[in-house]
Amino acid sequence: MESVQGYEHNYSEPRFWHKINRYGKVAGASVVYHALLLWYIAIKDSTPVPVKLLILGGLGYFIAPVEAIPDFLVGLGYGDDAALLMGIFSSVMMHIDDDSKSKAKARVKEIFGDRADIVSPFL
Repeated sequence: MESVQGYEHNYSEPRFWHKINRYGKVAGASVVYHALLLWYIAIKDSTPVPVKLLILGGLGYFIAPVEAIPDFLVGLGYGDDAALLMGIFSSVMMHIDDDSKSKAKARVKEIFGDRADIVSPFL
C-alpha cells in the first residue's frame, strides 16, 4: 500500500465533499462508496485517533490535486485512489460498522441513483 503520510494536509471536509460531488460520477460508485465509508468511520467519536489519522491521510490522497496517477486520465486516474482506499480498509476493518455502511450506501444512491453498481467486500 502506498504511504499516506504527508497527505493529511490535503484533507478538509469541504474539499472532500467538493471532490465527491464534482468528480464522484467520474470516479465511480465503488470508489465513492469506499471514500464515504472511510469518512463515516473517521467522524465517529468511537474511532481511535490513529485510525482517524490513517483514514484522513488516505482521504487527503484521494482529494490531492497531484498524485501518482492524475485523476483526469480516463480509465486509470482513480485506480490508484481505489487501491489506496482498499488498502486502508485492511487496517481499519474492525471499525467498519453497519451504520457507516448504511450512510455510505444512502449517499451513493443520492449521487448515482438506484442503478449504482457498488463492488465491495464491505457491503
